[in-house]
Amino acid sequence: MRATLLSKRGVAAGLGVILAALPGCGPLPPEAVQQLQQGQRHYEAGEYVEAVKVLDRFVAGWGGTDAAAEAYYIRGQSYLKLGQPKRCRADLERALTQCKRPDLLARVHVALGSMEWEAGRTSVAIDHYRQALPELPDRSPKDVVLYRLGVGLQQAGQWSQARQHFAELIGGYPTSQVIMAARRRFSWTYDYFTIQVGAYSSSDAAAKEAGRLQQADLPAEKRLDTRSGRPLHAVQVGHYTTYAEAERNLARVRRSAGDAIIVP
Repeated sequence: MRATLLSKRGVAAGLGVILAALPGCGPLPPEAVQQLQQGQRHYEAGEYVEAVKVLDRFVAGWGGTDAAAEAYYIRGQSYLKLGQPKRCRADLERALTQCKRPDLLARVHVALGSMEWEAGRTSVAIDHYRQALPELPDRSPKDVVLYRLGVGLQQAGQWSQARQHFAELIGGYPTSQVIMAARRRFSWTYDYFTIQVGAYSSSDAAAKEAGRLQQADLPAEKRLDTRSGRPLHAVQVGHYTTYAEAERNLARVRRSAGDAIIVP
């Protein structure tokens, strides 16, 4: 079960490739510079097969140069668009080992972090995002990186650090696609996850449900919540420092309350 509100389409929009400028390619012959620029233009035009073909030629001739990191990065992103994640990852990892430019290195870490996130390897994704963050410019995808860092740190039980990332996102990116999700997580003032089984307008109804769950030997409690300016009485079970701990208990709670979810 993934603790994120982003659809894959939304994630792709937020973490789209940001191509670095090419003038700093170093002492490459004009033919090599032209191929690199052509590969970039093909990618930007959505011509991913053509981008791969051109960059294949570049890598064959100048794959050992520092500038090859740019080629591997663009070719890797092209492979991803073509539905070839294994080739994408191989190229991004090559770019990581050869890259000497901090701005491009950050983008490679973001791309690898995105792949790890989508695969559910949150801790590995966080490591990539942390390495990327200092060199990312103050525009997307930095907002999505901050959000994912916050979510991942919450999952790991590092609640204070998570709030710092959410606060930076909220303060710096008011129109971000993830702003509402970040505000919801930031407003969660507890240092634990819980399993919510329902929210009621009636305090008595919530108390009745909490009592039913307590009789099933579940540590249920009633908590006053506010949504859209109106009070609600949430019924929740347990305090779990990490997401993994909450997830381990979810099936047990669902046996008594089928619609239970982990919050925040």
